[in-house]
Amino acid sequence: MQLPVAPRALVELTGEDRLVWLQGQVTQDLRGMASGEVRQAMLCNPTGQILALLSILFEPSRLLISLEAATKKYLLARVEEMVILEDVAARDLSGELSCQVVNEAVEAGICFPWPDGYVEVWSPQPLESQPIHPSYEAWRIAHAVPVYGADYNEKVLGAELGPYWDGKAISYAKGCYTGQEVLMRIHSRGHTNRRWTGLRAETELATGAVITLDGQEVGRITSSAHDEVHGFLAAGLIRNSAEAGSTVEVDGVKAVVFEPPL
Repeated sequence: MQLPVAPRALVELTGEDRLVWLQGQVTQDLRGMASGEVRQAMLCNPTGQILALLSILFEPSRLLISLEAATKKYLLARVEEMVILEDVAARDLSGELSCQVVNEAVEAGICFPWPDGYVEVWSPQPLESQPIHPSYEAWRIAHAVPVYGADYNEKVLGAELGPYWDGKAISYAKGCYTGQEVLMRIHSRGHTNRRWTGLRAETELATGAVITLDGQEVGRITSSAHDEVHGFLAAGLIRNSAEAGSTVEVDGVKAVVFEPPL
């Protein structure tokens, strides 16, 4: 089965200073990575908003970074602006390799793990034709896979992607990186004012619709889909007053808040 994901990009970092330099740019601690290991990270601006979600693969001679194609510009711009005397070079491999996300064993290619047993594969030739997942939008909501431009953008703080991504992609024990001061201040306070989270309902919830709790607006729907297993699902940036398990309303439809992944 193949996931019809948003277009992806693959960037290669080489040079003796690549790991030390990237350590100072991303939210994840990259120290001690083993060959073939993948860690999730965020690239943020100085005020802690997300520019890109990164999957970073460590190889002895290079770092390989998978990210949404729409956010590749931010990573390449960071290299252009912030590599001064360091020995670091970036190369965009996206035009040379084909990308697919499938749930089958793959013996060749550059691989990044995805939730639910799926794997992102970059190879010179596309894999054999795969059936398309029938409800990918619902799958990604259930598995906490946000999309740039819909679920997050440059106005969303790293910690606002919710507890799953906060734990998965942000280290609060590493040294300085771009955006650290703001994210550490939020962490010390204990929470953000809102987070990207999920909703379950009996009928469809429209993207862009207002979410209310006790008559007060607490957020808006950023993604919505139907799944045969989980029913009607949606996600949105919702204020913390709407806790997991609480019932909210969207255009008169009641929905229950859940923290993805299901």
